[in-house]
Amino acid sequence: MMRFPFTPSLRGLAIVPGMLLVCLAGSPASGQTVAQREKLPPEFLRLNAAAGAGYDANILGTSGAVINPTVPQHGTYTSADVSLDYMKRTTALTASASGSSSFRLYQTDQKLTTQDYGGGISIAGQMSSRFHLSGGAGAHHASQYVFYLFPDLVSEPVPALAPLITAPHPPPSQDFSLSPVGVDSYSGSLTGQFAVTRRAQLSGEYGVGRSKFGGSMQDFNSQYFGGHFSYGLTRYAALRVGYSAYTSKFTTVPSTITTVPSTITGRTMDIGITYSRPLSFSRRTRFSFSTSSLAVDDGIQRYSTVGGSAVLTHEISRNWSANLSADRGISLLSGFHDPFLANGVNGALEGTFGGRFHFTSSAGYSGGNIGVARAIFHNYTSSMASARLEVELVRRLSAYTEYAFYKYRFDQQVLLPNGTPQQLDRNGVRVGVSYMVPLLRERTNSATR
Repeated sequence: MMRFPFTPSLRGLAIVPGMLLVCLAGSPASGQTVAQREKLPPEFLRLNAAAGAGYDANILGTSGAVINPTVPQHGTYTSADVSLDYMKRTTALTASASGSSSFRLYQTDQKLTTQDYGGGISIAGQMSSRFHLSGGAGAHHASQYVFYLFPDLVSEPVPALAPLITAPHPPPSQDFSLSPVGVDSYSGSLTGQFAVTRRAQLSGEYGVGRSKFGGSMQDFNSQYFGGHFSYGLTRYAALRVGYSAYTSKFTTVPSTITTVPSTITGRTMDIGITYSRPLSFSRRTRFSFSTSSLAVDDGIQRYSTVGGSAVLTHEISRNWSANLSADRGISLLSGFHDPFLANGVNGALEGTFGGRFHFTSSAGYSGGNIGVARAIFHNYTSSMASARLEVELVRRLSAYTEYAFYKYRFDQQVLLPNGTPQQLDRNGVRVGVSYMVPLLRERTNSATR
């Protein structure tokens, strides 16, 4: 499938469909949180705060090779996070907004601070019995550019037209690679769906995004649009026909690569089948997949391939679940001049036990080529793993401990964002506490009838 910028994995706190809010003490690639599974009130305003301390074995740089001698390669750090989250849901409309800020101070001989802040809004509603409309917009600032290379953890395969940017996603966690250059990101989108009949549906989307980098890095502008038709063949299968296009333009190109085109265009021919059903041997296990054809070009070279995604979910028990997502597609990431032709897999396990304990873990792999033609492909590989254990001390106050591992390798010929090493091996541990304060009286659905 075609992948667009601002598409990190679904870590963090997903309050409602289309609006992702940062989980302040969250693992960089954790799955669902406890709050995701709770029955949310029709309206809430919540203040979240967290503080922690940890150790990072490789803050920025390669194994034994210092990219910037002023940047520490390992050390302890302290962190502080705060967010304000609002949601209101009615019969026909759901609106949400969020704002967040995060800060880390690495305590080494050469101190390093990282910080980010941002916010966004999202709205979705049933305009009529057949027409649904949703949209969102947001902005984010980070003192260090961070990139994330793994497939999203989702409950259903994402059609080739997606992922739709209905709201700003939370940025990749600072546990992933840090480039010592600041970036301001902006995004917005609009999506519509119209039910022609009970089985037939039309949909369309439009989105824009911009990443403005500090220093000499190239700024990145993007837009996408698409239109699609789907028809339910059976209870579990649907035929899809559609087209989507994506254009990324670099407003400034480094002087060292003057021969590289400044615009890349990606196209998806969405002709295929989406299939989703519980497996016969277990009603708790569900398998889904979708297929598509992909093409990308830069005005000089062109490459076409087959894409698709698959999702396997299993409800182990009432309190435990597992999820596995696989994806083959094209990723266009701000900060990188060439597209990623990637194969990836991402899995998660989570559950609660003892009434107060919540455990989440995840692992992922992504590998493939970077470039727009087979003759100039360059390889990359990336892997990650994380685990987190959280315990509720008293109501709304929790303590957590977590571990994160991250590793990648890029060919030497790959042009990376300024200050980003070609290879990285990184792991770290963290402990901390988090607290949530409801600022509005929260009522249950039964209380509002």
